[in-house]
Amino acid sequence: MYITSFNSGAEPKLDIIPGAVEFALPFSTLDDAFKVNDKLTKLESENFGKAKPIRVVVVGLSYLGVELVATLSVRLKGRGVVQDISVDSLILPTTPPRDKEAALRFHRKWIVCVELQHLRFCV
Repeated sequence: MYITSFNSGAEPKLDIIPGAVEFALPFSTLDDAFKVNDKLTKLESENFGKAKPIRVVVVGLSYLGVELVATLSVRLKGRGVVQDISVDSLILPTTPPRDKEAALRFHRKWIVCVELQHLRFCV
């Protein structure tokens, strides 16, 4: 499952990456959050009792993206792999250092894969 996170007020631009329109879920509104929850619930049901982990990729490492990764990691608890992707070179690039450090500690604790300065060309 691919999720693109956007800052408040940002418009999702799914058409710039081939496959994103068909497979990615935008995440910027409450309605988007319900859709992500429904998709994740469906994946959890389909994979119940199977050894294959659920794979979730979150594109965008603003506060919203980092919070989404945290929520997904806690919910999946080892039943899935959560990956962050960002074109920036840092998590939370415009925030105070203590916020970045807290996010990195969480990522290490929950073994979240982080790809920085990365642009995905297809989904």
